[in-house]
Amino acid sequence: MNKIKKLVLLIFSILYSFNIYAFNWDKTYIQSSYGGDYKITTKKSRGTFTISDSSSWKFGENYFFIEAADFVHDELLLYGEFDPSLSLGKIFNTKVGAGPIVDTLITTRFYADELNARETDYGLMWYWDFHRIFQYVSTKIVYRKVLNVPGNAVGLQLNSQINIHKYIFSTIFVDWTPKSQSLAHNRGKNLFGRIELFGDVGSIIYRPYHIYLGCGFSYWRNKLGVQGTHERVLYGVIRFYI
Repeated sequence: MNKIKKLVLLIFSILYSFNIYAFNWDKTYIQSSYGGDYKITTKKSRGTFTISDSSSWKFGENYFFIEAADFVHDELLLYGEFDPSLSLGKIFNTKVGAGPIVDTLITTRFYADELNARETDYGLMWYWDFHRIFQYVSTKIVYRKVLNVPGNAVGLQLNSQINIHKYIFSTIFVDWTPKSQSLAHNRGKNLFGRIELFGDVGSIIYRPYHIYLGCGFSYWRNKLGVQGTHERVLYGVIRFYI
């Protein structure tokens, strides 16, 4: 029954994502993945179920996800984050950047899970114009604070997508904490990276539906700030855009 309640919460969360703002565009997907060799968990292999939404509005952008993972002893762990940002380019109606930088955003991030972990980020994000290779590229520098953990951290992020073919694309995400006074980030040795490859099989088989099959690889050095715990996970993914 507890699992059912959590899944119901996920469904209501995606319904809540609609009609909050007058969106310029909005993309929502449901995703399921399964992989192995996870660390700091009693289950080396596990599945996850994700609801994710990204949108653009008059003065900025929003992103959120909620995820349920088969974490320990066949119990689901629910966690998620919300990332609202303000676009200086949209606010001032001009390019805020130099060279390949096309926009500068003031960004925040709020993360929470059922194990009472809470984390906040505040910082700047830049969009880069490398359209010959990438669909999009963004970089961030943030001030990071974990609730009830002494100290703070500075984090760097890279997020990008490469369109390889009409029906094939790859995403790359990197989160690095090069400087930290926080025990939660193990004094700056926390590095997470993920690369995924997707094929739009829905458009190939039946055009109105965008169903993607893919695979991914993630690497987490000093996972959760635990010295010497390096996680390498290979996983399969199915994604459905609503």
